[in-house]
Amino acid sequence: MFGIETNPALYRLSGSIFMGNDKIAFYTCLEKGDGRDNWWYKSVLGYSPNKHLSFGAMSWRYNGTGVFLKYNHSKSGLSIWLNPAYDFEFKAKRLTLGLDIKI
Repeated sequence: MFGIETNPALYRLSGSIFMGNDKIAFYTCLEKGDGRDNWWYKSVLGYSPNKHLSFGAMSWRYNGTGVFLKYNHSKSGLSIWLNPAYDFEFKAKRLTLGLDIKI
Protein backbone atom coordinates (compact mmCIF):
# COMPACT_ATOMS: atom_id res chain seq x y z
CA MET A 1 0.00 0.00 0.00
CA PHE A 2 1.07 3.56 -0.52
CA GLY A 3 -0.34 6.82 0.87
CA ILE A 4 0.24 10.54 0.84
CA GLU A 5 0.62 12.65 3.99
CA THR A 6 1.43 16.25 4.84
CA ASN A 7 5.01 15.88 6.06
CA PRO A 8 7.85 17.09 3.78
CA ALA A 9 8.40 13.66 2.17
CA LEU A 10 4.71 13.27 1.21
CA TYR A 11 4.77 9.46 1.25
CA ARG A 12 3.65 6.72 3.61
CA LEU A 13 4.16 3.00 2.97
CA SER A 14 2.06 0.28 4.53
CA GLY A 15 1.78 -3.48 4.55
CA SER A 16 -0.48 -5.99 6.25
CA ILE A 17 -0.74 -9.73 6.83
CA PHE A 18 -3.74 -11.84 7.81
CA MET A 19 -3.61 -15.55 8.62
CA GLY A 20 -6.43 -17.50 10.18
CA ASN A 21 -9.15 -20.09 10.21
CA ASP A 22 -12.45 -20.50 12.10
CA LYS A 23 -10.77 -20.52 15.53
CA ILE A 24 -7.40 -18.73 15.41
CA ALA A 25 -6.53 -15.52 13.57
CA PHE A 26 -3.49 -13.26 13.34
CA TYR A 27 -3.49 -9.80 11.77
CA THR A 28 -0.76 -7.18 11.62
CA CYS A 29 -0.50 -3.84 9.84
CA LEU A 30 2.64 -1.70 9.65
CA GLU A 31 3.05 1.84 8.33
CA LYS A 32 6.22 3.88 7.74
CA GLY A 33 6.61 7.48 6.69
CA ASP A 34 9.70 9.67 6.37
CA GLY A 35 11.81 10.04 9.51
CA ARG A 36 13.12 7.74 12.19
CA ASP A 37 10.07 7.89 14.47
CA ASN A 38 7.36 8.14 11.80
CA TRP A 39 5.93 4.62 11.99
CA TRP A 40 2.83 2.86 13.33
CA TYR A 41 1.62 -0.72 13.87
CA LYS A 42 -1.34 -2.76 15.05
CA SER A 43 -1.21 -6.52 15.63
CA VAL A 44 -3.92 -8.86 16.92
CA LEU A 45 -3.75 -12.56 17.76
CA GLY A 46 -7.15 -13.99 18.63
CA TYR A 47 -8.95 -17.19 19.47
CA SER A 48 -12.69 -17.72 18.85
CA PRO A 49 -14.20 -20.61 20.85
CA ASN A 50 -17.56 -19.91 19.15
CA LYS A 51 -19.08 -17.51 16.60
CA HIS A 52 -19.94 -14.88 19.25
CA LEU A 53 -16.81 -14.63 21.43
CA SER A 54 -13.14 -13.87 20.68
CA PHE A 55 -10.23 -13.11 22.96
CA GLY A 56 -6.49 -12.77 22.67
CA ALA A 57 -3.66 -10.23 22.59
CA MET A 58 -3.44 -6.85 20.88
CA SER A 59 -0.48 -4.51 20.43
CA TRP A 60 -1.14 -1.08 18.94
CA ARG A 61 1.29 1.83 18.78
CA TYR A 62 0.05 4.88 20.74
CA ASN A 63 -2.61 2.67 22.33
CA GLY A 64 -0.83 -0.12 24.16
CA THR A 65 -0.21 -3.84 24.50
CA GLY A 66 -2.62 -6.09 26.34
CA VAL A 67 -5.53 -8.48 26.12
CA PHE A 68 -8.75 -8.01 24.19
CA LEU A 69 -12.27 -9.40 24.46
CA LYS A 70 -14.76 -9.22 21.61
CA TYR A 71 -18.47 -10.05 21.40
CA ASN A 72 -19.90 -10.52 17.92
CA HIS A 73 -23.65 -10.23 17.30
CA SER A 74 -23.68 -11.96 13.90
CA LYS A 75 -27.31 -11.16 12.99
CA SER A 76 -26.85 -7.38 13.28
CA GLY A 77 -23.26 -7.27 11.98
CA LEU A 78 -22.12 -5.42 15.13
CA SER A 79 -19.18 -6.37 17.31
CA ILE A 80 -18.11 -4.68 20.51
CA TRP A 81 -14.62 -5.11 21.90
CA LEU A 82 -12.55 -4.08 24.89
CA ASN A 83 -8.77 -3.68 25.11
CA PRO A 84 -7.17 -2.91 28.49
CA ALA A 85 -3.53 -2.20 27.64
CA TYR A 86 -0.29 -0.65 28.77
CA ASP A 87 1.52 1.83 26.49
CA PHE A 88 5.22 1.09 26.95
CA GLU A 89 6.24 4.11 24.86
CA PHE A 90 4.40 6.67 27.04
CA LYS A 91 4.33 4.52 30.20
CA ALA A 92 0.56 4.82 30.60
CA LYS A 93 -2.38 2.52 31.19
CA ARG A 94 -5.06 2.70 28.51
CA LEU A 95 -8.54 1.28 28.01
CA THR A 96 -10.10 1.18 24.53
CA LEU A 97 -13.71 0.29 23.82
CA GLY A 98 -14.45 -0.36 20.15
CA LEU A 99 -17.44 -0.97 17.92
CA ASP A 100 -17.09 -2.77 14.57
CA ILE A 101 -19.90 -2.44 12.03
CA LYS A 102 -20.07 -4.93 9.17
CA ILE A 103 -21.36 -3.21 6.05
